[in-house]
Order: sequence, then structure tokens, then C-alpha cells
Amino acid sequence: MDYVAFMQVTAGHGVRAEVTRLKEQGKFLESHAFQATALELAEGFAERIHQEIRD
Repeated sequence: MDYVAFMQVTAGHGVRAEVTRLKEQGKFLESHAFQATALELAEGFAERIHQEIRD
């Protein structure tokens, strides 16, 4: 039997707003670092969930 799994992960509510706020303050490095960290965290969550599904 085949299965199809759909998942949605996030690093948390408000990441985009915080990134925008940092950019508006001219803190481009902090903005980029924050967004990159959130992206990596979400991808890590997705990998963990995928591992649970495979097991």
C-alpha cells in the first residue's frame, strides 16, 4: 500500500514581520541572519517529521 504525506512546518509566527522590522532599521545583516536561521530551523523540523513518517 502506498501513502502520501503532506506536512507544513514553520520556525514560528512573526518571522517575516521581524525580518521586515530589522530591514527598516537598516540592520541588514541581522535581518538576513534571522531569516536564514528561521529557514534552517524549519527545514530541520521537516527532516525530523519526515524521519518519523519513514519509521
